[in-house]
Amino acid sequence: NASGDNVKLSEQMQNGQTMAREKIQELRIALKKGQLTQGQLKKAQEDIKQLRYFVTKYTADIDVLRKQNITLITERDELKTAVDSVSSKANDLERQNQELNTKVQAAAALKTGNVSVSAFEIRNNGKENGVTRASTAEKIRISFSAVNNSIAEKGLHDIYFRVIDPSGNLIVSNNGGLFTADEEELQYTYKTAIEFANDGKAYSIDWANPGKFQKGTYTVVLYADGYTMGKGAVTLR
Repeated sequence: NASGDNVKLSEQMQNGQTMAREKIQELRIALKKGQLTQGQLKKAQEDIKQLRYFVTKYTADIDVLRKQNITLITERDELKTAVDSVSSKANDLERQNQELNTKVQAAAALKTGNVSVSAFEIRNNGKENGVTRASTAEKIRISFSAVNNSIAEKGLHDIYFRVIDPSGNLIVSNNGGLFTADEEELQYTYKTAIEFANDGKAYSIDWANPGKFQKGTYTVVLYADGYTMGKGAVTLR
């Protein structure tokens, strides 16, 4: 620690100066009493000269350390600036990667062409008839095709349906739950899965209304892979 060395050298310098003053005082007293021989006086002068040399050296050492401290502080600040810059670049790259991943995920999500929604009644013999009246409708059929997408994963994809009644309310059955799409947590009316092979295949999904159909327009919104897939509607008289 350069700061600690400064303190240590300062104490040594003070000790050297104290010793020098004490030695000089002793010499003055001895000279006044005439107790020193010429040889002893010469030896004392050499001691004092040596002490002064040490004091000068300590002072020079302190100056060197101070300069080193300034250099170290500058290097530390430059290093901190460099680290901050690298950290900022890393954060930018991470953000760009996240944005790219989001774009890739969005591009890989399944999309539909036209979505057709039709209403049906089921007769006693099990035969289905297309209807346009709310009073006779028992279920709706959502027909759609998945747009060809070379980067979409082939295989099973979960499909979520949200059915909105003519009053604008989401129809939620006992089997309905939550899912995430377009960065929102939503409730779904019905969930199923389709096999995607990137071959333009058409799909038909039936949904039976647990309640009675009302007059007006029913809107069906489809979701897949965390994004809106498409939507369609049917109007009942």
